[in-house]
Amino acid sequence: PGGFLSHVNQPQKLPISTSSLGTLGDFPINHLFGLAQGVSRSLVVNEIMDLCASEDTFVALRKDGTVVTWQSASLMEMEGLSQVKQVVASRYAFAALKQDGTVKVWGHLRYGGDPCSIRKLRQVQELYASSAAFAALRADGSVWTWGDARYGGDGSKLAQQLSDVRRLCRFKRRFFETEE
Repeated sequence: PGGFLSHVNQPQKLPISTSSLGTLGDFPINHLFGLAQGVSRSLVVNEIMDLCASEDTFVALRKDGTVVTWQSASLMEMEGLSQVKQVVASRYAFAALKQDGTVKVWGHLRYGGDPCSIRKLRQVQELYASSAAFAALRADGSVWTWGDARYGGDGSKLAQQLSDVRRLCRFKRRFFETEE
């Protein structure tokens, strides 16, 4: 069982309070957001710029660059994480791209949540995620990967070939370069 959240260009202002959420399409909103009945939250839909989900956790990127995460009935502000412009998820980890081109990660180490893997990572333009790894497209066209090697997390053997890259895509469990 999984869940999906839709992203709309002009979302309505909707405080998330599961006692009176109603539905979004055919799905009860409290089911989509994974919140228990009667739990009130301060997340407002028109504040959300982007959404993503791992196996058991959702993340909302607010327009002000802050990040909120939740699983089940626990809504939590990600302290110390601000000026974020993109968030992506592997199965059990998240990566956030900040406005200054640096990346922050959290979650299961094997799935790309190891901050030691990205200590020297700078000048990132875009992030990509596979099931258990992440890839960062840098300003110089190079690609930095981390996470489980079986899922694309070890690009060291391809480092010479992964230059002047413009865009990546995920194919099943790995990454590949695409033409625009």
